Amino acid sequence: MLATFGRGIYVLDDYAALRQVSKSDGTAVSTLSGQRRPDVCPLKRLACRFAKLSFTAPNPAYGATFTYFLKESPKTLRQKRQDAERAAERAKQPVRYPSIAELRAETEEETPSMIFTVTDSEGKIVRRLNASAGAGVQRVVWDMRYLPPSISAAPQGGPPDGGGGGFGGGFGPQGSLVMPGKYTVSMAMRVNGVVTSLPGSQSFNVTVEGKENMTPADAAFLAEFQRKVSTLQRSLIGANSAATEAKTRIGLYKRAAQEAPVDNKKLIEQAEAFDNEIDALINAIRGGRENSDIPPPSIAQRVGNIAGTIRLSTIRPTQTQLTQYDLSSAEFAPVLARLRTLIDVSLPGFEKTLEAAGAPLTPGRLPQ
Repeated sequence: MLATFGRGIYVLDDYAALRQVSKSDGTAVSTLSGQRRPDVCPLKRLACRFAKLSFTAPNPAYGATFTYFLKESPKTLRQKRQDAERAAERAKQPVRYPSIAELRAETEEETPSMIFTVTDSEGKIVRRLNASAGAGVQRVVWDMRYLPPSISAAPQGGPPDGGGGGFGGGFGPQGSLVMPGKYTVSMAMRVNGVVTSLPGSQSFNVTVEGKENMTPADAAFLAEFQRKVSTLQRSLIGANSAATEAKTRIGLYKRAAQEAPVDNKKLIEQAEAFDNEIDALINAIRGGRENSDIPPPSIAQRVGNIAGTIRLSTIRPTQTQLTQYDLSSAEFAPVLARLRTLIDVSLPGFEKTLEAAGAPLTPGRLPQ
């Protein structure tokens, strides 16, 4: 905090975690501070104007902030070797030179890290977060989203408050925002592949204003419906990601079929049939191919609309929302079955056919 004479007080950081520090924490190996009640609502950028000057500052990262303390950072193999070399030098002893295997082990060693596990009121794991294992006071922010439906090859990052479990954008799909309720966070340390749980856990509530006015029966029904919608949305996002990757894969198969050094007419026709099938599946999942001004909503659009309207809801789900959910589930089941057959059965079989025909190798396909 910063105070000026007769001007005011400026809070530069949130020091709420310091209120929980006790004398025993000074000798503890690690501590985890509680999280004040977070609300599932977006934040806006802070801005102010003074005379001709403008000042803007970003808000803290959106989500639940966990503050933790480590008395000391775990040492890597390289740090241990260097400590031993310094000790030998101080003792006027010969310094042992490491072997090639030891140097390779140092290079390939995994960096020590902290693992924070967030669970819901039923004890189910909602999210795992990795953070620095450096000594001192550290912070990690959970964006209050479920785990992403797929892992992108791109580096992690992107806007902290971007997306809402949508289809792509940034550095890959994000999970949807969690439903209001009670959550618990615990921490562990990962050193050289070994995970060790650390003492202490903290519970906190994710809330939505107005939900306290609901009856227990309506609140329970809403929570169950929210979980069902979130599960369906996760499946849709995963299916869309798999279909998009299959589309790229089929495009490579078409090129390989055209270059096959045999009578390739049937190969080209089969690859074209796979391309039409994946286009139809993508169209059913997310839409986009109708030649009309107002195309019918896709499965993803239906589910996305339901999820968006009930995520912060404080009333019992409407009959329209229940009907839309049942309709979306019924439409998605056969689409998912067709997609699974295409990816798990048809495409691997076609790869073997291309290999037998001597077609050029495609990424991920091993030669016989």
